[in-house]
Amino acid sequence: MKHVCEILTQDPEGGPARIPFETFSFVYRYLAGLDPDIMEMDVESYLMGLKESVDSRKNGLIGLSDFYVPKKII
Repeated sequence: MKHVCEILTQDPEGGPARIPFETFSFVYRYLAGLDPDIMEMDVESYLMGLKESVDSRKNGLIGLSDFYVPKKII
């Protein structure tokens, strides 16, 4: 999904790589549907949580900081 945002964004290069939430959720549902181990209920629950966060503070755009958490090196 990181690459999807980076490819489809309208933001300038080096910017936050935001895309409309509807685009993100369409691609996410499609990719999750390819994996038989991922339950549709889990997908919808995850997207609902993201949508609430994005709608309240990002004008319907989702970026890497909303779902991508880099691993910390200890």
